[in-house]
Amino acid sequence: MPDLFARAVRRHFNSAMSSAALLQDVRALIAPGVPFVRHPLGFAYHRLREGETGAYMRLHVWTRQTVPVSTPHTHSSDLWSWVLGGTLTNENWRLVRSAEHLTPVCDVAHSHGARTAQDRRLVPLVQDGVSVVSAGSSYKVPVGRFHASYCTTEICVTLVLRAPPAGRLATVAGLESGPHKARVAAPLATAELAAIHQLLTPDESPP
Repeated sequence: MPDLFARAVRRHFNSAMSSAALLQDVRALIAPGVPFVRHPLGFAYHRLREGETGAYMRLHVWTRQTVPVSTPHTHSSDLWSWVLGGTLTNENWRLVRSAEHLTPVCDVAHSHGARTAQDRRLVPLVQDGVSVVSAGSSYKVPVGRFHASYCTTEICVTLVLRAPPAGRLATVAGLESGPHKARVAAPLATAELAAIHQLLTPDESPP
């Protein structure tokens, strides 16, 4: 487990939680019939564990086909992501004092799996760094920071830890205002399951 992610686990969950125990939970989810929810940004996810403080962990499954690009957005709490397999690109975006680079954004409220976009407005955003995160590494997205993540391999699997809500709404660029339907859960496709198993299984062939 990367140090950055391990520190977040110690802070928000049982400090005795091990990498082996988490990975065992992850592998148990990669099975026929386990429902994954398709996020509006395209990836599929399943909630793995919940902490007493309101923090939680989710398993995210990304593919290049379903998530060719991710729009800049913020989160309502700190987020840590541990890449278990594949490669993810994470872009940071920064608010600037300028009339140029105006991007439409919406604040988003969530309730029982549904979301409602609030006042749509224009804010100046510029890209402020890009990192390529490979298997075994992790990164943090502080609450309120605009970022965009997308899969740069055929498939990518990440374990995400979200801190308790910090009392603010998430914000998404390029989102139309108005209500949005609840997210629907469905099992992963057989081909996706096979690809994930192959991705997460260590290569034990002789050198």
